[in-house]
Amino acid sequence: MAVEYRIIGADGREYGPATLVELSEWIDDGRVGHGTMIWRSDDQRWLRATERSELRWDLPAPPELGQTEVPPTVQVIYPAGFGVRFAAYSIDWVITFTMSRLLLWPWDKEITDATKLTSQYADMFWKDPASLPMPTETLPPMLTIMASLIAIAAMSLTYYVGFNGRYGRTPGKFLLGLKIINQDGSDLNYRQAFARYAAELLSVMSFGYGYLRIMLTPTHEALHDLVAKTRVIHLPPQTDEDFES
Repeated sequence: MAVEYRIIGADGREYGPATLVELSEWIDDGRVGHGTMIWRSDDQRWLRATERSELRWDLPAPPELGQTEVPPTVQVIYPAGFGVRFAAYSIDWVITFTMSRLLLWPWDKEITDATKLTSQYADMFWKDPASLPMPTETLPPMLTIMASLIAIAAMSLTYYVGFNGRYGRTPGKFLLGLKIINQDGSDLNYRQAFARYAAELLSVMSFGYGYLRIMLTPTHEALHDLVAKTRVIHLPPQTDEDFES
């Protein structure tokens, strides 16, 4: 089977597949430079063009000292893999879990009692539906649980859409040097952050496949990234941003 190549262009998009001959033509056309990230089908890795030995004779001479090959406005994209994205998600989960506990702490006893009662009513329903109390007795604990779930969902929505829409990343991604961008390389706005948050429901409903796509695709796109037309990238340390307005 012939070896295939893919590249991340200067616009942040993925191009390919291409043969080695086509890749050489792209170098001649100026579409591929020394820092271009290139994926090869036989080793499943993204490496810079200069790290691909088969391209050493096709690449132009390296720029002289003090010069730069790529204009400063061009951003080199480094897709973030499954491991670092999972680590960032874990940090965010700890933060949101702590926030939800603090949010509902004043009603902790009421929620605990409602959970126990609802569990008892569920057991009674499966064993003997006729033994269930009147709706006036079963409804209040169910409403308490629903209210707590709505509060948690609202907090989660505010956290993810707020941070991603304003900064392009949550605190978890910030700590690990990651950022969410659109496929064209532009920054997210609040509407796009909300669309991505809603699309993540598809990754959950696909029994985990939506997240496994991060490991299965060269650009490490989850299902919700594909739907929302976003990608998660590494930010170069020297240009790493902080949460400043």
